[in-house]
Amino acid sequence: MARGDFDTVIVGAVNDYGREIRTYDDGYGPIWGFYDSMGLLGLVRARSFEEAWSICEDEMFPEAQETVAELISEYGEEWDNDPCFQECYGFRPNGRNEYDTIGHGIYERDINGERMVKLDRESLRAQGIKLDVRRS
Repeated sequence: MARGDFDTVIVGAVNDYGREIRTYDDGYGPIWGFYDSMGLLGLVRARSFEEAWSICEDEMFPEAQETVAELISEYGEEWDNDPCFQECYGFRPNGRNEYDTIGHGIYERDINGERMVKLDRESLRAQGIKLDVRRS
C-alpha cells in the first residue's frame, strides 16, 4: 500500500491459518505491526510510529484484569504514580474501548516487551498476512 492510498481502507486481515488479526486504519500511511512477546497482536495503518503506538494503546493493548481497588491495594494510594505500576500498566489515551470488560481504561503491558514494526508488502507476505482492503 502506498502512502497516498486515500481511497482505500483496511477492513480486516488474516494469517495463513485463517486466524483474524485485529486491524485499525487511520486513513493513510504505512502499515505497522504491533507485537508482544507472544507474537502479532494487530495491524495499524497510520502516518507515523507515534500515531500508530497511540492507536495501539487505545485499541490493541489488552485490558488489565485487576480492578482499581486491587491496584490501590497493591501499589498504595498513589498507585498511578508508582514506578512499578507504570512499568506494568498504562492508561488508554481515550478511555475504555469496545473490547474492555472492566471498563477502567487501564491496559496491561507485556513485561517481556512490545514492539512496533513498519511492514511492507514483502514482510506481510513473509509472515503470511493477507489484508482485506476495500475502496472507501
